[in-house]
Amino acid sequence: MKDASETGPSRSGTRYSAAGKLKAVKLYFEEGYQARDIARELGSGMSCAGINGSGFQ
Repeated sequence: MKDASETGPSRSGTRYSAAGKLKAVKLYFEEGYQARDIARELGSGMSCAGINGSGFQ
């Protein structure tokens, strides 16, 4: 059995609050921001923010 150091990085990642997610959705749908700009504002990659090339997943 492998110990924790051999299994690779943890998958804990960044978690966003419900308020933060709602802000991102409003920016996209109500304010017309592009997905890449929202991801940049959140400080994460687009896939981390639940955003793909055509918008929210």
